[in-house]
Amino acid sequence: SIEWVAFVLFGYLNARKAESMQKMELAQLAAERDMGIATMAEDGSLFFDEADLPEFEPLKPGDAVSRDQFLISTVDSTSTALARENFRQQADGAPVEWSMKLMDVSSAQVGSLVADFEIAYGIRRFGGTEMYSQLQVEAEFDKSQRDALLRLRRGHWVTVNGTLSLAGGKPRIVKARVVERDASK
Repeated sequence: SIEWVAFVLFGYLNARKAESMQKMELAQLAAERDMGIATMAEDGSLFFDEADLPEFEPLKPGDAVSRDQFLISTVDSTSTALARENFRQQADGAPVEWSMKLMDVSSAQVGSLVADFEIAYGIRRFGGTEMYSQLQVEAEFDKSQRDALLRLRRGHWVTVNGTLSLAGGKPRIVKARVVERDASK
């Protein structure tokens, strides 16, 4: 009957929504867990000391990936090829919640909006040398996020959650949403 189909469909949609909410909560917890790994300069750039990098457990399917964890995985000179390969495989499709500097927002293909972000960082190597770079991250937003994106300006620090895609070798956040924290918390 139609009622039964509607009941099943409603149950399925609620289950998918609950699964999505759980993934975003995991991403938020990962971001909070890794706060303080890097020091932040006045301009917002992050600085890591290789001697103080934490040893993360290998990622498993469904694990959330913090911004700092992703950066460390790309700059850690002591990480093995196997560990880097496992990280990239498991990080692709992982829930994320990253704070990044907004570079621009534009319209893209059918109904989506694309934002370009930058994460500036530096690392002090074991020998004392320092390296500085930027990670470019693209985020794809649904048109429902248009009003939130219209309030942003270039140079703003924005927290975005969504799903990490590493297709093409470049980090991209799909199904992205601007995180607007409750001021009362």
